[in-house]
Formats: sequence, C-alpha cells, structure tokens
Amino acid sequence: MRAQYPIDGIAKSVLENIEGRVSDKLYQDMMDYLPGFNDDMQLEIADNLLDAVCHGWQHYIGIPHIDTKMKSFYFLIEEEMTNQVN
Repeated sequence: MRAQYPIDGIAKSVLENIEGRVSDKLYQDMMDYLPGFNDDMQLEIADNLLDAVCHGWQHYIGIPHIDTKMKSFYFLIEEEMTNQVN
C-alpha cells in the first residue's frame, strides 16, 4: 500500500510545520507513518498531529489501529513539549 499511496504533498506541507518543534526522530516517524493511506486520511492525520503540537489537542479518527498510533504520537508529543518547557 505504501507504494500505491506515497506521501501526499499537502499532508507533507502540513507536517513540515512541525519540523523543529519536536525531535528529528519523532518528526521522521510521523512522516514515515503517512505513506500507505489515501490523500484524505494522510491530511487528517497530519492536521491532527499539527493540532497536537501547536495546541495540545488530541483528535481521533475512529479507526482503532490508527487511533492507537495517534495515541502513541500524542504521548510522545506531550512528553517532548513538557521537556522543552522544563
């Protein structure tokens, strides 16, 4: 599926707004998660991750395996944001 659905340019540009706000590893993990999903799903995931970084919001998709991964990203984002403040 990753070959069939490479990273969407719009989703990539949304996630580029996160670069530098989280660790390089977490940023790359987020980018690496997007391929394999259709363009609409990639954009929704990217928007949700940007909201988490910028506002601390946690949005879920309603698809268990995606929500599990989002929860993991949200935990790591919160951990990094907390460590940046301290």
